[in-house]
Amino acid sequence: KLNMRRITDEEEKCRLQHKTLRRIFVIYVISLATLLFLGSTFRRGIWDRNIWQVEPFSKDHITYYCNLDILKSTKMYYRAAVHHTMSLKIIILNLVGNLIAFAPFGFFLPVLFKKKIKNVFIFTIVIVLSSGLGEFVQFITMVGQADIDDVILNVLGALLIYSIVHIPVMRKGIRKMLPYGEF
Repeated sequence: KLNMRRITDEEEKCRLQHKTLRRIFVIYVISLATLLFLGSTFRRGIWDRNIWQVEPFSKDHITYYCNLDILKSTKMYYRAAVHHTMSLKIIILNLVGNLIAFAPFGFFLPVLFKKKIKNVFIFTIVIVLSSGLGEFVQFITMVGQADIDDVILNVLGALLIYSIVHIPVMRKGIRKMLPYGEF
């Protein structure tokens, strides 16, 4: 009877831990969506001034709001940094921001969806689809620019954290921090 109570307590602690992590993940996703679609004064400024008002799905819409040329934006930021034609703060915010934006997925997805995300291949597909969806929504709503480089940087950031989390020493540390449930 005592042993059965201990198992129930362990299961309850595991459920509570998982529920808490899910809530933190939801808060992160809401924060990310807010930042991507509502948080930029630059985006609001463009929208308020109507300087890029174009017909949805027209040639101009695709030209202004979509970049499918791999590394085009990254090369542009590099040239801007070398020639000092753009603020270094903007360059860093764009490049590092895209690396960091999806990095928490590298921790949360393997922990919260262990049974569904069984390997790095499935994880990568989920991240590509998630980031691609965000870029697609930016394109459709004309808030920001859908950019393949953003997807690449988002995936790299998430894969970096995913890789770090799967280093045996890190897994051991995470198990100490999150002792209930499997990871």
